[in-house]
Amino acid sequence: QVFKDLSPIQDCCILALNQEYIDDHDGTFTITAHSEIAVIPPISGG
Repeated sequence: QVFKDLSPIQDCCILALNQEYIDDHDGTFTITAHSEIAVIPPISGG
């Protein structure tokens, strides 16, 4: 299954698969039942 619905957030968030950042947003990734997916939102400190 292809998840193209993440494309609107890929420019403002960092995506990670199995604790590794995804640098190539145009690549193909295999997600299994045991995969861990993280969406890291933009943060700021002050």
